[in-house]
Parts: sequence; C-alpha cells; structure tokens
Amino acid sequence: MKKITTAIILMSVFSFTVNAQKSWDIDKRKGKLFFSVGSEYRITPIKSGERIYSLNSIATIEDVQNSGVAFRYAFDFFITNNISLGFSHSLRYDLISNSGEISTDGNFAYDKASYGLINGFDFYLDYHFKIFTEGELFVRLGKSLLNGGTDVSFRQSFFDANGAFLGSVFLTEDFSFYPWNFALGYKKNRTSFLIGIYSTSNTNYFDSNTSFIVPYFGFRYNLGKLF
Repeated sequence: MKKITTAIILMSVFSFTVNAQKSWDIDKRKGKLFFSVGSEYRITPIKSGERIYSLNSIATIEDVQNSGVAFRYAFDFFITNNISLGFSHSLRYDLISNSGEISTDGNFAYDKASYGLINGFDFYLDYHFKIFTEGELFVRLGKSLLNGGTDVSFRQSFFDANGAFLGSVFLTEDFSFYPWNFALGYKKNRTSFLIGIYSTSNTNYFDSNTSFIVPYFGFRYNLGKLF
C-alpha cells in the first residue's frame, strides 16, 4: 500500500509540474496572469548638453544616482498568446543627494552624501514571437517612472530689490523623471533576459531639454501564474 501511495504522490507531482510548465508556454498562456522576480543592472547614463549641478539648492551626481543594481518584481497578463501587458516595481538603495560647495579654485565639490531607498515603476507592452525550438524573443515598449523617493527638502529665501531679507519657506523637490522604456529580450520556460534603454529629454539634471539615456540589462524568473 505504501508503494502505491508513493507512486500516486510522485505521479501527482509530475502531473502538476508538466501542467505548470505548459502554463507559460507560448500556446497556453492567453488570459493568464504571471508573477516574476528578478534584478536589473543600469549602466552609466548617456547624455549631452550643459549640466546643472543642483536642483535649486539640492546637489546630486546623476551618473551615480541612475546606475547600479535594482531588485524587481513584475506582473504580466497575456491578452493573447503573443501579447502581454505588464507592470513592475523596482527597488534599490542608492544616492539621493549631496551637499555641495564651490571651492576657492572654482571647482565644484560634493560632501555629506545622503542615501535611501529609490523606487521605479514600469508599465509596458510586450510582443513575443517564437523563432527558436525551445525559446522565444520579445520586444518591449513602455513608460516608466524612475527615481521615486528622491524627495529632498530645502529652504528658499526671498529678498527685496535692495537685498534686504524678507523671509523664507521650506520646499520639496525630487529627481524623478518619466522615460520611455525600449527593450529586446529572450525567454525560455521560466527564465527571461533582456537589454534595453530608458530614454527621455526632460529631467531635473539639465537646464533645458537634453537627451538622457540609461542603458540596462535584466534577468527575471517566472514563479508561476496567479490565475
């Protein structure tokens, strides 16, 4: 009896595994929602134009603030077997701001770096096409919010025409921005790899519309379908 029970359990586990694998196959996933976890590495941004050193009285280093490793989780709903809508949230501990000052030789220096938890949110559309026997490619177009949580408070002072002090208020600014997200990926069973860029021309790092591109590559592992 124990042998029969063991055999039934093993067959059930095998059956569940096979069915689970079929759930993310390109021909089986229409109408299903999947949950994934992974990481992303952002490379030093590509930019052009004249840089400003601070947003009002807030200083930061944009190369540091926008590069490094982020943890990510994602939800992907397949409208068809080939097209999916996705949402992901990224978290990373990184530079938020520096206090800065101009030295006597005219060079700009940073001091007292402030670090914190920085959020990113991505909404995207993926199109998958199978050109390999055991894998598939997908292209991504999305819109993102990066650098959420970089809020910094500062004091803004006011003076009259003669330079007399009138008063001051405390304000809050941040270094968040809304780039487009373009990516190309490879998927096999539960695992996905992708390379892409976040691209915008509107950030608080520059005094005018200037191209700002953050290249990245990422990894995701599909934990399974939610329904």
